[in-house]
Amino acid sequence: MTGTVFVISLSRIVDKVFEEQAAILVTHLKSRADNGIFNIIPYIVRCALDIICITSMDSSPNSQQNAESPYFNAVFRMSELVHQRQTCPWLWPDAVYNWTRAGREHDACLKILHDFTNKVIDERIAERAVKIRDQDKQRNAQETEEEEKIDAFAIRKKRLVFLDLLLEAYDNGEISRSGVREEVDTFMFEGHDTTAAGITWALYLLGRHPEIQQSVREEVDSFLVKFSVYLFFYNLSRGSNFD
Repeated sequence: MTGTVFVISLSRIVDKVFEEQAAILVTHLKSRADNGIFNIIPYIVRCALDIICITSMDSSPNSQQNAESPYFNAVFRMSELVHQRQTCPWLWPDAVYNWTRAGREHDACLKILHDFTNKVIDERIAERAVKIRDQDKQRNAQETEEEEKIDAFAIRKKRLVFLDLLLEAYDNGEISRSGVREEVDTFMFEGHDTTAAGITWALYLLGRHPEIQQSVREEVDSFLVKFSVYLFFYNLSRGSNFD
């Protein structure tokens, strides 16, 4: 369900979100570029997390702009705790783990993650309820062909994200509210680190092979000239260097 639903949403919003977050990332990397060797992974992880949150929930923890983002810190620490537990068989039983300091820290981080997701879900449900009520009032007051055209245009313009599609399934009784949260949390938590790893390795390979890097740069520049500022996903997919 996660993969099918998100692909539809991704195709509609990926271009602008990726461009905006990549611009922030580049700004941070430029500020460090002339100061010697530095670790780019934390910057990539923050960028990936913001992108995943925006594309899945239309809400960002602003990890790139806020170095002390509680959400990012909770995600980062949770990843460390999960890895630690996986490598320590004596911590696998919940009855043991829950009594350890790591177990208590795990619960605290999990609460931060759930609170953030629940808040976004509650806000989205409230927004949907208001929109439906307003549309019903509008239709009852004056159901004209022109209004129907305006409503259809507004729906097409609305940025549909992963959470919206899950909430449609929730409205249809196809998934519970807790199921919605689990889907979003799973997508966010498991998606940002693999995405960050892929971006990091891509940058490493481009650095190791400057001739390929130059070829990619020239192709991107040609897209910018031909298709304006934004590198739309569809256009990039047609490039020979992006296979």
